[in-house]
Amino acid sequence: QTGAALVNSVDHTVTVEVAFGTDFTALSPILTLSEGASSDPVSGTPVDFANAVIYSVTAEDGVTTQAWTVTVTEDSEEPDTETDILTFVLAEQTGAAVINTVDHAVTIEVAFGTDLTALTPTLTLSEGATSDPASGATIDFTNAVTYTVTAEDEVTTQAWTVTVEEEPLSTE
Repeated sequence: QTGAALVNSVDHTVTVEVAFGTDFTALSPILTLSEGASSDPVSGTPVDFANAVIYSVTAEDGVTTQAWTVTVTEDSEEPDTETDILTFVLAEQTGAAVINTVDHAVTIEVAFGTDLTALTPTLTLSEGATSDPASGATIDFTNAVTYTVTAEDEVTTQAWTVTVEEEPLSTE
């Protein structure tokens, strides 16, 4: 489900949007009903939503019923497949990170004497993407670190090499 269900209590309809590519044939919705009410199909039961489904809700009195039409729609937007690191920020940095989107590499310089074994970068990624290690994780950058960025589609991945270098001491 991509957002809150749209419940129309006048027309007795419910519309739910699910992510692009969802299999409609065995969805198991969890219903919140009036106190003491029951439904047919029962809450949590797998149902084929290829077409609208009629839920019969019976009140606590066991007599009063109401038919509700539940429609499931698919988000028309395909998930993003972008796997970019857009920004890479360290509190200790001396200048902006150099982000090479061709070679999938990030180079960033920190002040001389910075302890490279425990740095905590903040990353901005392509919309919906995640990274491993995650933004905000404390990492040892003594050597280059590989960040795996996974796109919003949860399939497309890209390895990025992040190198942190100490600025050189001045020779003046």
